[in-house]
Amino acid sequence: MKKLFLILSLCVFQFSIAQIETNCDDLNLPSCCPTLADYIPIIPAWEEIGCKTDRKAAEYHFFPKILEYQGYIFREVSSCAVQNMDFKLNFDYCIPQTRQTMRVEIADYNDPFFETKQGKAFLPIKFMIFKPEAIALGSHELSPFDRKYKKSRIVSARFSPYGGASDSVSYVAFVNERYMITITLDDKPNRFKEPLDVEKFLKDYIAQINLKEAK
Repeated sequence: MKKLFLILSLCVFQFSIAQIETNCDDLNLPSCCPTLADYIPIIPAWEEIGCKTDRKAAEYHFFPKILEYQGYIFREVSSCAVQNMDFKLNFDYCIPQTRQTMRVEIADYNDPFFETKQGKAFLPIKFMIFKPEAIALGSHELSPFDRKYKKSRIVSARFSPYGGASDSVSYVAFVNERYMITITLDDKPNRFKEPLDVEKFLKDYIAQINLKEAK
């Protein structure tokens, strides 16, 4: 019954996005999201995740265990990374029979990687979006009423006051001087016209992230 309800709700959503690219038979392009008929609504337990670490065990606990969000269905957990960069965990979602994706990433910035030369070089780039002048890059603060985390931004080059283009939009938050949360939406159809659109779309998901901000 749960799966039937999920399939029916997603069918309604898919009808509304009929204009999204769906040439899933093209083998030269990345694979499409599964069809609803092939979809198995299960999020793997931590015991089933590969490349386990204590840091990623904590990160796994933070993620909302949501099978469907605003038309996106859960696809997979990405845990394994290249050597020395094994400090993050990803939950991936997609819109059935399209290449539209939503990736939710939580990274632990207390990881030893950030004490290495490579890690220290990475930090200024990532934290640039929190500076006031980053508005030129399309980085915008969330509205105070809906802001769960103090240090959080909606980011996309398309939101730059100087003009810009991007096929994606992102939510980024740095919590407790340790955890970086990044939610990236592939948005080639250009559904999100301004930062507030992204904020409203992700509000309910962000509210369910199981990571409290220290006071």
